Amino acid sequence: MRTCAFFAALLLAACGAPTPTDAGGPGTTDAGASGSDASQEEGDAGPADAGGSDAGWTDAGSSDAGSVDQGMPDAGPGDASSPDAGNGQVTCESAGGTCVGLNPSACPAPSTVGDASQYSCGGGLGVECCLPPPAPVTCQSAGGTCVGLNPSACPAPSTVGDARQYSCGGGMGVECCLPPPAPVTCQSAGGTCVALTPTSCPSPSVVGDAARYTCGEGLGLECCLPGSALTPSCQQQGTATEGWYTSDGTLLCDASCAGLSAPKCEYVGGSAQGWYTSSGHGCPPYSRLIVHDSSCLP
Repeated sequence: MRTCAFFAALLLAACGAPTPTDAGGPGTTDAGASGSDASQEEGDAGPADAGGSDAGWTDAGSSDAGSVDQGMPDAGPGDASSPDAGNGQVTCESAGGTCVGLNPSACPAPSTVGDASQYSCGGGLGVECCLPPPAPVTCQSAGGTCVGLNPSACPAPSTVGDARQYSCGGGMGVECCLPPPAPVTCQSAGGTCVALTPTSCPSPSVVGDAARYTCGEGLGLECCLPGSALTPSCQQQGTATEGWYTSDGTLLCDASCAGLSAPKCEYVGGSAQGWYTSSGHGCPPYSRLIVHDSSCLP
């Protein structure tokens, strides 16, 4: 019996008994592999999904679409044609003008310098807006007739239109003969009918043309219109200070104006509206323009 037990023990030693590792090998290995796979899966779903992928950053708000939604609209210098919402100005370029240096020869006639309160040249100093002259209209569209260029072709009360304002095409030796404007009542023009005396319409008020401003059928009356403070007249004639002055005596410019007819308000309603001479002797750098005046009356 003891001999059999001895040989049984010897046989077991020779064949090898199961060890704890072998006994748990498949289970332990599978468990380890499953743990490793699970760890890898957790890793895949971890840092990358937490923000490493493109989708993570897009969701976080750094995409282009997010920047556009968060950004401010471009209201800078590139938007040059928009009116200045603060003061009602428009850019010089959007009005067809050019910003030039602020000097007498930078904007020669017939171009005109635009009012700085209306036409902006940005924030620069020493610049002004030089506007082109108004485009002429056809003589016919203004109710006129193109006639030969001679003194009797356009008798009064018709008037010869300025060739720079009223076009007769490319023909030579023709001019635009305009009919007299239809009269309006003195009151509708803002005037007052007063007695026809030298002192009844004191400066700066002006006497309106009787052919344009009517005071009805009454005799001995004239239309006294509120004049502009800028209405120019030639003063100090024959002296070193001869020139164009406003009604209150302010010098507009030195000029050889003696003997010239009274200036007229032209280009009414346009950017060039103002007081003009009939032929030259305006205020430099202009030929006929004396001063811009948006409130003058023709």
